[in-house]
Amino acid sequence: MRILTVGECPYILSKAARMHSDLLRNLVSNHEVKSVVWNLDVTWFAPEEDGKYYYEHKEEKITEMCLLPPSSAQGTAILYEHIKQFQPDLVISISTYEESAGVFAAKSLEPDSFKWLPIFFVDSNPINEAYFDLFKTADFNIFTNKEAWSQVKDIDGVLSKYVPYGPNHDSFFNIEDVIPDKNSLRVMNCSKNAQTSNISSFIHGMSKIENENINGYLHTNYSSPGEYHLDLLINRYNVSEKISLPQEFVSINDGPLDEDLNIEYNKSDIILDTSVRAATGLSVLEGMAAGCIPIVTKVGALKEIVERFPEEYQFFVRSVIYIGDNEKEYHIIDPNDLAKKISYLYELKINNKKEFEKIKCNVIKEAQKISSHSFVKRIEEIVEEIKDINGTMFVEVI
Repeated sequence: MRILTVGECPYILSKAARMHSDLLRNLVSNHEVKSVVWNLDVTWFAPEEDGKYYYEHKEEKITEMCLLPPSSAQGTAILYEHIKQFQPDLVISISTYEESAGVFAAKSLEPDSFKWLPIFFVDSNPINEAYFDLFKTADFNIFTNKEAWSQVKDIDGVLSKYVPYGPNHDSFFNIEDVIPDKNSLRVMNCSKNAQTSNISSFIHGMSKIENENINGYLHTNYSSPGEYHLDLLINRYNVSEKISLPQEFVSINDGPLDEDLNIEYNKSDIILDTSVRAATGLSVLEGMAAGCIPIVTKVGALKEIVERFPEEYQFFVRSVIYIGDNEKEYHIIDPNDLAKKISYLYELKINNKKEFEKIKCNVIKEAQKISSHSFVKRIEEIVEEIKDINGTMFVEVI
């Protein structure tokens, strides 16, 4: 089968790009694959001698990458040309539903020329009703969080399934020899330097904690431009002694190996995500796999992950709702409540080690239930079902 994937450049250090990378490396084993990508930094990644860009993994050339410009109108026209030239049997898009407008336009123009399998990561609910026609146009829809899927699964003409995406457990796991300091609490936040990640609330919240035995590590793209001036915020809130930043080079394009990041997770007690919206909660799941207890905003995938625990282990930070772009509900946390949650877990670690370790064991167990391997395997199964069935496709929905 000829498959065209459309999504973020798989080299980028983001959840969407990691998902795209996992799918590409799996699909090329059995299919002819080409990729159309956005956010490829041509100043960082050079083309080959033939002038083309290729995605490579472990020095193996996986597939050719064609570039989409940032302009949505121009990008739609260019994507349509790539579809006409490659003539795929199937287009797989990996994106938000807002980012799927180009494929939606091409599919609407020529509905029988290719099948469309969009993989949606919905970062905030409710889903905008204006996009329901998009879901009906797709041959089959994949949603990576359950609440988003529940909003569209019963709409007439929409075929869909919930398929969660999780960590690569070969890379992220609990290391018995790497143990957090028993007399202190280390809080780790692994987030992109963007306002949607709301890492400013992490900095602000840590400033309200006077306990010197509580410290934080902010793993972010410190070596490349971001939306926050981190040094300014750290100085403003006087937390230079409380929060450490990466010592090695970390940008959107390059960073530490997974094994090094896994060590940072294992050195931590808490994995924190105060994002205003969340599509996969991948860094939280990676941290949980290493034994970190999550403290999160009650939104999107973060909400779904933590609600799997017993209520007494659900550490949601109090928040207020803000209606943002595309009429989405964003959650803005209270830094004071964040400080209280962190301080509570410090007291629990020091005064009730047995209960603290019980929570850690619980989060490791839950993290192991979701993986990148099971995700790509299920997508491959759906791809095969699409290939073998003409007309309406019936896939078991859970």
